[in-house]
Amino acid sequence: MKDNLGFFGPIYSPKPKPKKRRLQKHRQAPIHGARPDNGSDGGLSGGDGDVDEGDDEGASSPNALAGFPNRGAEESRHARPHMFRGGEEGHGASESRHGKEAEARDVNTRKNKEYWRSEMFRLLPGFAARHDTDIEAKKAALQTLVDQSFEQAQPNGGCCSQPMLQPSQRYDASYVSLTCSFKFEVKVKKCASCNMTVIAQPLHCGCFGSTPEHPHVWFDLAVFPAYAKLALGSGVSSTVFVQMLNEVSNWTDQYDDGCNIDAESFSFANMMYCRTFANLNTLESCGVPNLPHGPLQNCQVCAHASDDPEYCATGSMDAVLKCGRFANVGNAAKHLQPHGNEFFGEVEKQVKEVAERGSLGSLPAFMAAVAPSSSHQGDVLVDGDGEQCSTRLSCARTQSRHGALYDRFGIIGTVCIHGIPLLNSFCDLRGPENFVYYMVMLLWITMYCSSMSTVYVDFGCRLSKSWERLLQRTLATSKLTILVNWMHGASHDLACQIQNCGRFRGKTAWSVGEQIEQLWSLLKPAAKLVKYMTPPNRRDFLEFLLAEITRMKRRNIVSRTAKLWKSMLEKKQQLQAELSRLTAQANSKGISLQGATDKFIHRITFKVDTKNQMDNFMNYVRFWEMKGVSRSKKDIVSSGAKSIGEILIKGAKAGDLLGLENTVVDLKIKLDIPPTTGHGLTDQDYCFHLAELTKFQVEDEISELVHDLTNSRASYKDDASLHDNELRRKSDSRKHTRLDVIVCDMRTWLSSPRLVGSDHGCYPVSSEEVAAMLRGEPSPWEAGGQHSGEEMMLGRKHFMASNDLDRCKEQLEVLVVERRRLHSYFARTLHEVDVALAEVGEVDLLVPDRLLTVNHG
Repeated sequence: MKDNLGFFGPIYSPKPKPKKRRLQKHRQAPIHGARPDNGSDGGLSGGDGDVDEGDDEGASSPNALAGFPNRGAEESRHARPHMFRGGEEGHGASESRHGKEAEARDVNTRKNKEYWRSEMFRLLPGFAARHDTDIEAKKAALQTLVDQSFEQAQPNGGCCSQPMLQPSQRYDASYVSLTCSFKFEVKVKKCASCNMTVIAQPLHCGCFGSTPEHPHVWFDLAVFPAYAKLALGSGVSSTVFVQMLNEVSNWTDQYDDGCNIDAESFSFANMMYCRTFANLNTLESCGVPNLPHGPLQNCQVCAHASDDPEYCATGSMDAVLKCGRFANVGNAAKHLQPHGNEFFGEVEKQVKEVAERGSLGSLPAFMAAVAPSSSHQGDVLVDGDGEQCSTRLSCARTQSRHGALYDRFGIIGTVCIHGIPLLNSFCDLRGPENFVYYMVMLLWITMYCSSMSTVYVDFGCRLSKSWERLLQRTLATSKLTILVNWMHGASHDLACQIQNCGRFRGKTAWSVGEQIEQLWSLLKPAAKLVKYMTPPNRRDFLEFLLAEITRMKRRNIVSRTAKLWKSMLEKKQQLQAELSRLTAQANSKGISLQGATDKFIHRITFKVDTKNQMDNFMNYVRFWEMKGVSRSKKDIVSSGAKSIGEILIKGAKAGDLLGLENTVVDLKIKLDIPPTTGHGLTDQDYCFHLAELTKFQVEDEISELVHDLTNSRASYKDDASLHDNELRRKSDSRKHTRLDVIVCDMRTWLSSPRLVGSDHGCYPVSSEEVAAMLRGEPSPWEAGGQHSGEEMMLGRKHFMASNDLDRCKEQLEVLVVERRRLHSYFARTLHEVDVALAEVGEVDLLVPDRLLTVNHG
């Protein structure tokens, strides 16, 4: 593989990183005692300890993607988080070593603390004097620069000319930087004819004014990027940031010329800065032509995807409620329009039009508006739709007590599979989250982003049915596939996952689909700030944050691809080892691994398999029993129950009852059962299918969970870390809960009047029998050797591992294509830059203190 990959060198070569210095002790055995007292400063300085520069082992690694940086095995092992370390230095040993190092540092700190305090008292006057001298020097330099700029200042419009401008007055302004602040003098020229005034421009002096005209506060240009980093990374408000500026400007309490600025002045200046210099450092702003365009233009891999038949773009779509806005704040500027519309563009406009038509809160109304002449009804189910589509999602209920507080509930948007936001694909939630927003976005993607073939949504199993109905109504065609992302898919039934989750769908690679959740995680710190902003400020601030995240993702695109390549190679080896282990375990037990896998898949998919008629009848009986139990449960609570056991334990909510009713009706139609009030089957057929359901679903699942728990207990290690053992305990707790639910299911089915007294061949099981099974005793139905829970467990693990291995191999193939596309993107972009520079020739760039002449040859 490596010989066929090529390399980035001729087009793009990442800047080599300096070799990391690490303690030689990290390559030795864990430390078993405190460090000797050798004059260490407690880790505050590098010191002259025993260090090793480290060899560049990555260049010769057989698993390296050519041209990508690759660390050696030794460095990689120590660079991982402790929980992933293996070998002789496990997480427990690592914790012990770090604990002893922390103890040694604490001892050194306590020993040196008094010495440091006395030295600070002795040196503080000198620090203060040097700080004051530095401020005076900076003040003199800035005043000189302001005066020079004032002499060359020209009016911006008007009838004035330089001879007509005469000095008229002067005023005091405040200079604010990250390290100091002081007052200085600003001169003013006035035209004798039109009374226009002219001053030195703050930008000419490396500053940005608090107001467009006659600013009284001049902020150093470094202030705004620093605040953007703090706001995006930690959610620091402008008030706290201004307090910090006021504190550091006079940290010695001896310099009286400091300035106290107010948060409102900084907030206004910060929004002006963001709006003025948005996307200033992009190639488009520099005038480079023929760059990628469209929603995917910011992603170096997905751009020009329509030109490559080997590559299909993938997206991830979701909504977040953390970026809402309170309805009763900032309404004085509500009529103003935002300046930026790079991300909140076309989709926002279409959602606004839908809201004005009054169909934003109703999916049937939206579908009727999209295709008013269609004979389809918005609530008609397509074949295979298991439940009626609802426009209300549990994550944004209309009855929420906080709903009335907001006029914008949050935002909804789309990113590509590399985490880069799509242009024009974001919009505000004007009410609770519902399917209409997603329909608008999917229609927009179909029209303006045709290269995207797959979209991940956390409830894609339901959304895909509504999307199919919308296409039927509009008589349109679309190659767009809607899948459930991996993490959210884990909460779905396994049968649903196999059908709708990207993890179990071929040709989807290791795409995961949770990239939009990573975007919301990056926005989370700043989300609390936008709740109190005016509508235009909130929108522009979100535009600025999305642009900053885009630039960060673009900078890391090569390193991300390299890390993913290395991760997939490691994952491939792990999965192959796991499959080998499962094969050996199955052979030792005389179990056919492929047969066990087929049996497991059959048990999972019988609920949705439309080819096997017996499976459909078992499914019908299952839902009929669930319906009867739900109806007999008098107290209906909001529980989210999905099985008979859960309904009996927790109760059922109204939505569960409606879903069960619709499912039973659909199965009656599919099985040609008369639409009677009863189940429509003979008692003999009903009892037969109920018994088969109990055998194939409940008994096998109990056996599988028992064997899984038994193996899990055997895998506990006394020397394992607390973290690893805690994860095992949580997993076992969930399995025990599942066992209780299944036992409750079995009791309910076997207590059915139709089965009482019949020879159905099923064995009721009690909690005591389950406990005996966990101790190693055989289950009642395994006495004759007809069923094997261990076979089910091996089949499940083999199915999961082989499926993940297929996705891993697909991802490695995709990464080869992405490497080629990155190579092509950089080559094409650099060519366009060279063409643009050739047209410009020599460009004079005026920078402070010197004139640079750039000759691009």
